[in-house]
Amino acid sequence: MSIIDASTRTGSNPINLGTLTTGSTNVVNVTDSKDLMITITMAGTPDDVFAVEGSMNNVSWANLAADGTNTTIDSAKTEIFVFDGSLPPYVRIRKVSGVNPATVYLYLGRIS
Repeated sequence: MSIIDASTRTGSNPINLGTLTTGSTNVVNVTDSKDLMITITMAGTPDDVFAVEGSMNNVSWANLAADGTNTTIDSAKTEIFVFDGSLPPYVRIRKVSGVNPATVYLYLGRIS
């Protein structure tokens, strides 16, 4: 698990979180309240499951999805997660299950 400081990034300058495989996690330190957009692109089948979670202390984590559930990403497509407004200081993207590596980009800033 790596922690990436996202405080100097903007929506036009995405953070490449690299490739996630099952069980891997990337944590991003969001030091101010910005909108967040995450794109996950995956090629191959079957569908895989990801969690986008937030934390106030980098210890206790909660799912950021409005319904509190993980997101299944269809094979061979890009999924976009958008969170408007105030975010906890830490955000992580966790691959819960699946066999395909996925490329993850994170964007911070005003999302229009």
